[in-house]
Amino acid sequence: MELPVATLSELSPESRLSSRQSPKEFSRCRRKPPLSNTGHLGVELTQRVFAPKPNSKFKADVRSLSFSVDLTRNGVAALGANGGGRQDFSLQNATTLPINDSTAFLAIMKLLTASNPAVGLWSLPFKDKLRVLRTLTLVQFQTHQKIKPYQQLRYWSNVPFRHGPNDMVKQSATPSPDNPAMPLQRSNPNGLQDELVRHVKEDTRMSSFDFGLQFLDAEKMTYWGKHLDANFWIENASVEWHEAEAAFHTVARLTLLPGSQLTQADGEITSFDVTGNATADSIPVGSINRARRQGELASRKARMSARSNGAQLQEPAQQRGQPVVAFSYD
Repeated sequence: MELPVATLSELSPESRLSSRQSPKEFSRCRRKPPLSNTGHLGVELTQRVFAPKPNSKFKADVRSLSFSVDLTRNGVAALGANGGGRQDFSLQNATTLPINDSTAFLAIMKLLTASNPAVGLWSLPFKDKLRVLRTLTLVQFQTHQKIKPYQQLRYWSNVPFRHGPNDMVKQSATPSPDNPAMPLQRSNPNGLQDELVRHVKEDTRMSSFDFGLQFLDAEKMTYWGKHLDANFWIENASVEWHEAEAAFHTVARLTLLPGSQLTQADGEITSFDVTGNATADSIPVGSINRARRQGELASRKARMSARSNGAQLQEPAQQRGQPVVAFSYD
């Protein structure tokens, strides 16, 4: 399993990590012993945590944690696994996605691709103008959070995913309250990256995250005091599922491995695809996920083809024969 943490570029949802913002440095991680004895999937784990590209620095932005689970055992894919034999996850340090649905996605894309943004905004229908303004407002709230070391941030999946044939869930990775970190050096433009690297190289105790699932419960969840059907909660990506009404249930703990910084070369050939690398019972749902899929693929293809060294998209080094450690969900 691979578990990267990185910055995201503004607005582009999943492609902010998997397609447009390639990692620069990685470190592997392991999972602690099972939290209970309720079950064991026997998947393999390798976690990578990567810092932002140097140009991200301390700018206002959304940060991300992503990972993939190897769904094979002894070279054979588990029942129901996709052709790639892995399942990808991507989480950000914001509870929701600022782009609410496919209609808002189309409106914001028209604005971003306009030769003159002001003219592009003015040319939109009135309702699309409102959608764009709402999206941009949410982006400002999400990106202007207090900047903290990566190992002390909490991350959410933003959008819901299938969890088996009937349930829908959101995911979250919650940092341990005693995850160690040094004060960030604002005078260092690569301070976020350097602090993460320092942590895995120097600290004797590694940071950990509790990975939890939040089940959609339309009978308990409310929006402005009203109970709405499950479809509302699935289709509106910018609407929060309040934890007071639907709590997260911890199913795993993820822990960084000491001294596990990986190379820039490995980072440059790695990407994540939560739709393509998913099983039928774990795919993302909602109109925003249906709308952005082709954009993500096109963005990733453009990024890969633009590389001057001609590197091709490949599986991470750990999936090419290097050791991994056991991982289980309980």
